[in-house]
Order: sequence, then structure tokens, then C-alpha cells
Amino acid sequence: MAEFDTGVAWIAGRFSRVEPRRQARLFLLGLLSDVDTRSCWQLAEQAGDASPHAMQRLLGEAVWDADKVRDDSRWG
Repeated sequence: MAEFDTGVAWIAGRFSRVEPRRQARLFLLGLLSDVDTRSCWQLAEQAGDASPHAMQRLLGEAVWDADKVRDDSRWG
């Protein structure tokens, strides 16, 4: 888990607020989990959220640069 947290810390600066940083961490954990389907509902349930709204907000409304996060994760 320490390596995962190091990777998340590497991209954390791309999120302007702490809430999307936390949600991004939960989103990535969900993607890496063994859930059958990787929809916002399944990822939210994996994260312990009551609804998919926080995951949907991360993907649709949060301010972050997906291309820069991708680049950071490649070079991290």
C-alpha cells in the first residue's frame, strides 16, 4: 500500500482541492480492485460511498488535467 500511496502523492498536485485528491485515490483503488464491473456505481460501493455522485463528480466536474496526470503516472 505504501507504493500505491507514493504513486497517488506523485499526481496529487494535479488536483486543486483535497476532496478530488481523496476521491481520485478511492477511484484508483476501485479500478485496481476485483470488482466485476468498473462503473461509477461499483467503484463507489467499493469505496464505501452510498451513491456514485462523488465518482461522477470527479470524472465530470472536478478541475484537473487528465493528460498531465497520465504523463505524471508514466514518469513517476
